[in-house]
Amino acid sequence: MGEIIACIYEGTAEKVIIEILLDANKLIFNKEDLLNEELIKRIKPKQFQSNYLNQDYEKKIKVIRVIDKKNEGFKISAPYEEQVSEVVPIITRPEIEILVIIGMGQYDRFKRQSSKGYQKPSDYCKQVMNIKNVKTEKFMRHHFSDVDYLIRCLQEYHSKIDLKSGEQDFTTLLR
Repeated sequence: MGEIIACIYEGTAEKVIIEILLDANKLIFNKEDLLNEELIKRIKPKQFQSNYLNQDYEKKIKVIRVIDKKNEGFKISAPYEEQVSEVVPIITRPEIEILVIIGMGQYDRFKRQSSKGYQKPSDYCKQVMNIKNVKTEKFMRHHFSDVDYLIRCLQEYHSKIDLKSGEQDFTTLLR
């Protein structure tokens, strides 16, 4: 890859999904392409700059942010702009746990019931599907242990979710 990838994730579920896809070589980048060969927990731009951009790199850094809101800004300050090629938000709206709902064939039911107070997929998973540990690493690793199943869920998510102009989702990162 021509750039170093700074892959910033929002929470445990997002991290697990990225790791599963990385381990199976299903992303357009690999572990060796990652900044310091690691994923980065959600971080503010100033903290990112001081922790990672105070060094010289041979290549530019492409920042990929796996988040649930596009309007969450991530402005790189002028002294560091030269080091960053672009900032790419990968949207997981409304929450990454929607993949569990989709994978278990509950998406249409979730949409019907979302008007009844289950606005968040994680709440729906807990209250309707009785999956209390949906946000845990153990559950996510077990549920998405079959990478082909995970990819099918991501592709179905892509076909069902109404992405706004300029928004991208996980399918953008798939090989």
